[in-house]
Amino acid sequence: MAETNGWNQVTTIAHMQSRLTGLAKKWYDNLPKYDYSWGEWKQNILKAFPDNRDFAVALRTMLARKKDDNKNWSQYYFDKMELVRACELPEKHAVSCIIDGIPNEIIQTGARAWRYENPESLFSSFLSTVTNRLHVGRQEPVNYRNKIPGRDHLRNKEDRRAHPYQRYKSKCYNCREEGHLANACTKPKKECTKCKRLGHISANYTGCGGVIVRKDVIDTLKLKYSQTDKIIEGYNNSVTQILGTVTVLLTVDCAEANVNVLIVENSVQTVPVLIGQEFIKKNKILIVRNNEMRVIEDEETAPPGLGVIPVKKIVLVAKEDVEVLPGHVGYIPVTNKQNLEGDVFIEGQGKSENVQQIRDKISTKIREEQTKSKVRFDAKRKDAPKYKEGQQVLVLKNVGSNDGRSRKLLPKYDGPFIVKKVLQHDRYYIEDLPGAQRAPRPYKGVYAVDRMKAYNAEALDDESDDSDH
Repeated sequence: MAETNGWNQVTTIAHMQSRLTGLAKKWYDNLPKYDYSWGEWKQNILKAFPDNRDFAVALRTMLARKKDDNKNWSQYYFDKMELVRACELPEKHAVSCIIDGIPNEIIQTGARAWRYENPESLFSSFLSTVTNRLHVGRQEPVNYRNKIPGRDHLRNKEDRRAHPYQRYKSKCYNCREEGHLANACTKPKKECTKCKRLGHISANYTGCGGVIVRKDVIDTLKLKYSQTDKIIEGYNNSVTQILGTVTVLLTVDCAEANVNVLIVENSVQTVPVLIGQEFIKKNKILIVRNNEMRVIEDEETAPPGLGVIPVKKIVLVAKEDVEVLPGHVGYIPVTNKQNLEGDVFIEGQGKSENVQQIRDKISTKIREEQTKSKVRFDAKRKDAPKYKEGQQVLVLKNVGSNDGRSRKLLPKYDGPFIVKKVLQHDRYYIEDLPGAQRAPRPYKGVYAVDRMKAYNAEALDDESDDSDH
C-alpha cells in the first residue's frame, strides 16, 4: 500500500500505528521508545510476534475445507484461498486444491477439464457461472400440511356464509360487453393481425399503448402534472423515461374521453401528440375511407358519410406581407378562413438554414458514423486465412451418418481436396486429389473460407497415433 499510494516512511509508520489492535496495541503501548525507522519497526514486530505456524497443520486444514451447501461459491472460493495462501503453494497446485474441495463430481470434472492456470481464472470463468446456475429457480420448501383446512372447518356452514363468494363478472374482449367470454361471443371475431389481440383490427392498430405527449406541449398549455419514475419499454426501440402523467379531456374528431397522458422529453418523438390504445379502447371507432381517418363514438352516431365530420386540417394564411431574409428568423402573423369553435394550438417552426446546408450536415454526420462503425468492426475482425492454388485443404461436412452411430465420433471435416482456383470474396473452387477419388463421380465445388481449414498430414498422423494408444 505504501508503494501504491506513494507514502513516505513517516506516513507509513503513522498508518501502521493506527491499525494496531489487541495484543499488538498492548505491545506498542509498553515500548520504551518510538523513534524507530520503518525497517526497525518491521524487525521489532517480527521479533515480538514470530510466525510459528506448522506447514503440515496448515496443509491438513486447507485440504479439509470443503464446499458447504449453506454457503455460496464465492464464500467457498475466498475462504479456501485464504488457507491456500497460508501454505504458499504455486498457482497450479492452488487450482488443484480448490477443485478438490468441490463435493459435486460433475462440477469437479468440468473444472478440471478446462485446465485453468491460476485460481483467478477458475473463479471468474467457471465458479462464478456455477453460482448463477445453481441459484436460478431455487425455492423455499412449502409446508402444505398447515394450509389444508380440516374437516371441522369445511363442515362449518356459518363460517362459510359469513364470507359470501363474490361472483366474477365475465367480460368479452372481442365485443367488450359483460356477461360472456370471448369464446362464446356471437359477434364476428375482431383480432388484430399485428398485435394478435382481440377487440380491434389491424386498421385500428396505432402501434402505441398510451397517449404520449411532448413536454413542450404541456408547458405551452400550462398543465400541472405529477412526476413519476416509470419507464416505457419498447417505445422508440429503447427504454424511455417518463417525466410525469396528467389526466386530460382529449377530443379527436367526433370522439372525446378522459385519458391519462404520459409526458416525455421533446427529443423522444417528432410529433407533439401520439394517440394510442389508451384512447381508442374507450369504445371509440376508427373509420378509414379514401386514405382519410376519422374517430367517432360508436356505430349508432356514425354519419352516413365523412362529409359531415368537420375536417381538422386547418389552412393558415399570412395576414400581411412579411419578407424574411435568408438565414434570419421572422415573425409572421397568420389567420384562417374557417369557422372553428375551440382553442387552436399552433406549433412554432423556424428555418435558419437552407435545405442544402441541412442535407450537407446530415451527409457529413452519416459518413462520420459509418467511419466510426467501420473502425469498431475492423478492431474486432479477424483476417480470414488465405489458401493458394494447389494447396490441400479439408472441408466441413454438411450431413453426418444416418446409420444409427453417434455423430460425435465421426470426423467433422472431409478431405483432403486440392484448391484449383481462388475466387473473390474468400471463396475457393476445390476438386478431388488426382488419383484419390473416393466416389464414382469426381467431386467439384465452391467453398467459403469459414468452412475450410488447411490439411496437415503430420498433425493428423499424430492424432491417429494418440487415439490408437
